[in-house]
Amino acid sequence: MDTARIARILNAMVDRSETHRIWNGVLAAAYVAFILFGHDTFVKLSIRAMNALTLPVYDAVVAAITVAVGVAFLTALVFFIRKNGPQRPRQIFYLSAIVLMLVLHYSLLFEMNIEVIHAALYAGLAFLLFPFARRPGATILLALPVMMLDEWYQYRVLYPESVQYLDLNDVLMDVLGSGLMLCGMWTVGVRMEVDRSLFLKDMVMLAVLVSICAMALAGCVVVLFPGHSCPQTWLVLNRLPDPMEFWRVHPFTGRTYHAMPPLEGLAVISAVTLFFTGMGTRTGGTKD
Repeated sequence: MDTARIARILNAMVDRSETHRIWNGVLAAAYVAFILFGHDTFVKLSIRAMNALTLPVYDAVVAAITVAVGVAFLTALVFFIRKNGPQRPRQIFYLSAIVLMLVLHYSLLFEMNIEVIHAALYAGLAFLLFPFARRPGATILLALPVMMLDEWYQYRVLYPESVQYLDLNDVLMDVLGSGLMLCGMWTVGVRMEVDRSLFLKDMVMLAVLVSICAMALAGCVVVLFPGHSCPQTWLVLNRLPDPMEFWRVHPFTGRTYHAMPPLEGLAVISAVTLFFTGMGTRTGGTKD
């Protein structure tokens, strides 16, 4: 495998997207529209496949495909990491941490296996948004509003009668899928740099997003639970009858999982996003 040639091709693609930002923005916007408006079609196709195969077989097929793709992807990344010299320890650390978080997510937060599609979808979005930011943390921060919009759209527009909470479990999977893609790009050789000045920029972006959430909660525009509602409330984040119960059983799949309550979910998502702001090649300069 010619690792240098693959790195040159990927860097050329990213450089071209960075140069042609308008076209890349149009492509990213079209991709976001596909995520939002293609969701219901995908759910219907998924249900048809599930009914044809039965739930246990469908879950097994999805798991088998996920494992096969995941093993192939990780094997390729390990091959590249072996070629990377000084960056090898940090790349091993980040890749191992991401895999561990994905395994924990699957063990604790999954309702059914097909939810892994979130990681794939937002890996694609991370690839499209990266040329606008040129560093992993900022890329994920740019994607976070789309992730939240996606879950709001499902919660309040597509399935308001059946979905009882803004699914922050899925948002966390979106972040992890984005992080895995960015880690892969870094490992393959796409140029991305982090230093103290860039880290501070990412911290400011994260602080702005957290502040917007805090102001929405403080102004009662968004509330955690129905009992907190005010006349101006636009969104209730969680309408479950027992939102603080740690374990719940999914009524259709029968899987036991943890649905993160709003504050817990927002805190975990912020912490994982913060973790990714340190990913990349450390430099002493201030190149953005």
